[in-house]
Amino acid sequence: MDPSTWLQLPAIKRYFPHTASLEEVVEHGQLLQAEGLRGVYEEIRRQSPFASMALSWCFNEPWPCAANCSLLGWAFMPKRAYTAVAEACRPILASAKIVKFGWRAGEKFTAELWILNDSFEIAPPLLIQPVLYFGETSLALETWQTVESAAQTNIRGVMIAATLPTDFTGVFRLELHAVDQPAYSNGYKLCILQ
Repeated sequence: MDPSTWLQLPAIKRYFPHTASLEEVVEHGQLLQAEGLRGVYEEIRRQSPFASMALSWCFNEPWPCAANCSLLGWAFMPKRAYTAVAEACRPILASAKIVKFGWRAGEKFTAELWILNDSFEIAPPLLIQPVLYFGETSLALETWQTVESAAQTNIRGVMIAATLPTDFTGVFRLELHAVDQPAYSNGYKLCILQ
């Protein structure tokens, strides 16, 4: 990490070494920011009641800028991070505690599933179907049947695991499908390093 700049080009190149154009720098930088902030906001919610608030350093960029941690770019243009934070702040959602963004081909992927309930309502029992997507290929993982979640109560769930493919690099997705309750579903974009 280069503390002298917001751009963090070395980090972008670490995960996306073939980044060549300005458009790719923006796309990859915004992906890293969005997934990083999604993870931070969900983790703070998991730590409730010991952590009770998350704030963005900069909500709106007030002038044209090449790199910034804002959720809205100049002229009120929503960045990917805006959507990611909004999704992470839904009152009730399935959540995955994922230890890192970048993985190696053939590595064992793990995540701990949670139900986050910051609402004043009881969350119904949910059937969570985790699925990994590698381009057009998908891998369904073990389902998790949750119990009813009391208002303002999080539920720590099961660990899921899968060996990542050896013939795929780039962005892959983890989707947590809340069967028959799509409003509680969630998704993450991660990277298999090249």
